[in-house]
Amino acid sequence: MSAPDRKALRREKLLDAAERVFGQQGLRGATMEAIAAEARVAKATAYAYFRDKEDAFRLVAERLAGRLAEAVETGLASSSDPRAAVIAALQAKELIAWRAAHASVHAHDLLSAKTLFAAEAFTQADDRVRRALGARLGELGVDAADATARRLVSACAGLAGAARAEDALAADIAHLAGAVLAGLAPERS
Repeated sequence: MSAPDRKALRREKLLDAAERVFGQQGLRGATMEAIAAEARVAKATAYAYFRDKEDAFRLVAERLAGRLAEAVETGLASSSDPRAAVIAALQAKELIAWRAAHASVHAHDLLSAKTLFAAEAFTQADDRVRRALGARLGELGVDAADATARRLVSACAGLAGAARAEDALAADIAHLAGAVLAGLAPERS
């Protein structure tokens, strides 16, 4: 394995460790020492990859933002039926976000930190999501597809914020998106 490959693997290992530490301790309780210990590396090694715990948090949050956008793109490619693909994409994104928000008793701390340290990454991911959804909605002949994509993403995020269980969230997203699509892009015979 080449040195760049080893470095990339170590970085992922450290990001995984940081994600677990933030989930267990929140941003306030996390330390670089805890991240290094979780990754089973020397503290100096952790500092070679992250300036401080806030930098580690930013990178973890950026990785999550990327996962959300990738989940939408994968969902949109999952079916030749644009309606099913849009629903799958919205479900995939919001289920990842829901799990992340419910994985820690420190969710409020982590969501506040997300806004403080990684707002730009989530803005870029949201833009990527809306563009991809807008393109797929355009295939259905939806007028103002980009605006509809924005509204669907916002509505599904609202559903996720109120959801108590994953299966209920998935069903709510399917119902909402299905109803919106039926109203905006009736099936053609």
